[in-house]
Amino acid sequence: LRLAQKKLEEQQQNQNNNQDQKDKQDKQDQKEQNQQQQQNQNQQQNQDKKDDQKPQDQPQQQDKKENGQQPPRQQSGGISDDNAEKILKAMENEEAATRKKVEARKQKANNARRRQVTRPW
Repeated sequence: LRLAQKKLEEQQQNQNNNQDQKDKQDKQDQKEQNQQQQQNQNQQQNQDKKDDQKPQDQPQQQDKKENGQQPPRQQSGGISDDNAEKILKAMENEEAATRKKVEARKQKANNARRRQVTRPW
């Protein structure tokens, strides 16, 4: 009986260790995914800024050549429709990823509650 109890304790300890390792790996994966997502979002925003500046610069240069004088500057207030859509899409993607993570954690918690220790005898 003592051997069976000792064996059961070892199995439970191994399960706990495996769960801890899995949790650590999940946290690391989540951290890497968040970093990648942040980098992608930053790159997208930088690209959006570059795209916005290019079309404005070209017409001004053409006007200078044609008129021989500097045209009045356009005020760039607000966000263009394309950029608004891109930002909205990025936010929706981030929200969906967060939902998936929350659901995965809930599922993991439910699975942990349902886990039954098998009887060694």
